[in-house]
Amino acid sequence: MEVPNDARQRTAAAVSRRNTTGSDGPAETRLQTGFVVIVGLSSGLMALFGDGSVLVVGVAMLAGLVVGGCLLWYLRWIVG
Repeated sequence: MEVPNDARQRTAAAVSRRNTTGSDGPAETRLQTGFVVIVGLSSGLMALFGDGSVLVVGVAMLAGLVVGGCLLWYLRWIVG
């Protein structure tokens, strides 16, 4: 079965839009940093609303930042 020429061109254009250099732009870096920070703050807020002490809130935020970093690594791994 022959693939139409316009379908090949669209596929080539879609492939060429991918970031092949491996370096992220500043907007993508800010988005990734924001994702990790939101996960960390979310876990800290859950501890705070659960009447946790300052130490518990701090540990929860730190753990949330680590989990957010792991999630970001996994998302980049499955997409890239």
